[in-house]
Amino acid sequence: MTIDNEVNSELLNYIKVGLRRNILLIVFQVCILLLLHSSGIAQEASRDSVGVVQPGKTSVNGYFSDLVSPQYNNFLAQWKTTNYLNQRLNFNWTPSRHFTFIAQLRSRLIYNQTGTDTSFINIHDGFVWQKNKNYFNTNFDRFNLKFTQGKFEITAGRQRINWGQSFVWNPNDIFNSYSYFDFDYIERPGSDAMRLQYYNSFTSSTELAMKIDRFNKITAAGLYRFNHSGWDYQFLGGLLSSEDAVVGAGFTGNIKSLSIYGEGSYFRPLKNFADTTALAMLDLGCSKTFGNSLSLQFEGLYVSKEMNINSLFNFFQTTLDVRKIAFAKINLFGSISYPLTPLINGSLALMWFPDTGGINGFYTGPSFDFSLGNNLGLSLIAQYFNGNFPDAVSQKLQKQALMLGFVRLKWNF
Repeated sequence: MTIDNEVNSELLNYIKVGLRRNILLIVFQVCILLLLHSSGIAQEASRDSVGVVQPGKTSVNGYFSDLVSPQYNNFLAQWKTTNYLNQRLNFNWTPSRHFTFIAQLRSRLIYNQTGTDTSFINIHDGFVWQKNKNYFNTNFDRFNLKFTQGKFEITAGRQRINWGQSFVWNPNDIFNSYSYFDFDYIERPGSDAMRLQYYNSFTSSTELAMKIDRFNKITAAGLYRFNHSGWDYQFLGGLLSSEDAVVGAGFTGNIKSLSIYGEGSYFRPLKNFADTTALAMLDLGCSKTFGNSLSLQFEGLYVSKEMNINSLFNFFQTTLDVRKIAFAKINLFGSISYPLTPLINGSLALMWFPDTGGINGFYTGPSFDFSLGNNLGLSLIAQYFNGNFPDAVSQKLQKQALMLGFVRLKWNF
């Protein structure tokens, strides 16, 4: 098997052009970091003896990473290559004991060998530049101001509102749903929202939140969390995307050394409230870590009706509709993780989608993480899909096999 020479040539040209194009951005941000460090303000906000944040402090951190991803449908056919040069800059400022300002900038220089196909590039917000097969995207996925007074907090601006309790699928995560397969975006997308939190006690809290999306649709809901007999519970209810009434619940707890979690949600369309078009989702999972650091995890999601997804690539988008987070009515997951050496960790994830309406397939995702230093890491990741999935053009179910490979070098500062 040989890869087309044209692909190799285009990739090499991209790397050369991309590095030249992004060097000014990198130099500019490094200069900012050096200036902040030399002036003594690029530090963690200090805290007093009881953990209260002291005012007047600023912290800056982030990372650079390069992710190369070859992919193919047929191992012997021409491969396609995508390269992501990522940069993140996190800024945190505490001007007073009551206010905290957060701004987090995400920038990406992308080479897509398929040219105009942007189905898995996730460039919805901020500044976007495109020329041929090259893309540059930068945006603030966090930009908010938090006010704290006693047991009360209010946060306004772009933020992440995470109400999910599970690992792979989160029916309770109605504000910021995400794809498990998008492993390179660990911060997850944010929402333009207003969030009010009141801590009733050390073990309970009440929240009210509202966001508006790019289509001017409103999501507004309330959540109540509490602890009983060592188990955490939550209940939520509200409006989803100006379309559905939603109620949900979740829990986490332990039985000896076994961690158990779960959550479920029920969605009822407002326009057809009296008929039977409602959607119910229930997720249950458990995990256990043994004394030798071997970790096992299992999870399953049941959905009351088929998802009717448009294509396999839908699940690489960073912003998903919580009502469409799964392939099929029944989705099963299992993973194993083990530190092979103090500097190398290996893991394997498996998914199975039983034939409950046409989709019948599986997914496997092995990965290896290498520690190259205190702030430098190398990751080798593969994602393989096989089964009946919707075609991106005709949207009809057909047998598909898709292999994605990833090599990532990441430096944190």
